[in-house]
Amino acid sequence: MEAVANHLIAQPVRLGWFWESWHAGVAAALMGDVPVAQNRFAAALKDEPVAPWMDDAQRSVRELLQMVQDRKAVRSWALERIAACRQSLGLPPFQPLDGVLISELPEITQPKQ
Repeated sequence: MEAVANHLIAQPVRLGWFWESWHAGVAAALMGDVPVAQNRFAAALKDEPVAPWMDDAQRSVRELLQMVQDRKAVRSWALERIAACRQSLGLPPFQPLDGVLISELPEITQPKQ
């Protein structure tokens, strides 16, 4: 998870690339990097919603911003979304592996500028 989060936050913030900011914000929030998560979520909210799905996605960003200080709440949010998606696809329930959304991982490292 740490390597994925580091990769995602190393990408530049670009207006019009909503999912890059959204994914980087979620990854940073899961890792406990509140300032980066807040920055990326703010960038995702700057994109003009061009379709109904984007309104829903930005609603989830606002929800995440309310809990970003609580890493366990973000983890629960992610696990609930995974479970709902798997159920809607008819897949068996998700069984998290140790160290994946479960254990306390080291804080994310910032890319060198």
